[in-house]
Amino acid sequence: MEATIQVKFANTRGDWCNIKTVEGKEVSVNLPKCPNLKQAIEAAQDVPYTLNGNMVEKDGKAYLWDSKPQGEKKAWGGQPKDEPFIAAQSVFSSICTLHAGSSTAGDIVSVLEDFETAYKVIMSKKTL
Repeated sequence: MEATIQVKFANTRGDWCNIKTVEGKEVSVNLPKCPNLKQAIEAAQDVPYTLNGNMVEKDGKAYLWDSKPQGEKKAWGGQPKDEPFIAAQSVFSSICTLHAGSSTAGDIVSVLEDFETAYKVIMSKKTL
């Protein structure tokens, strides 16, 4: 959930920064995974200062993460969506299933030709 916190005290140890907020809440930031927050923490000269990010609470502990830029789609695993790549994976899997157990199962050229044909048909559509 999007959150804004007022930092009263920050202590960096290794890859983590442990923060105490003005409200008395303890929040942790994983610095290597949050370059925007890391930069803001390192640039802060006076307390209190403000940090913006996504707040997650797990097992009674609070963690602050970089906010995702607006408009950037994220897929499972945190990687940006690459719809043509996802379509290619799906088409290839289907073609391999189609060829499995047939006389062309070991013929990689035949499999790749069918994949290329099917992929072109799928990608010719306006939306996936």
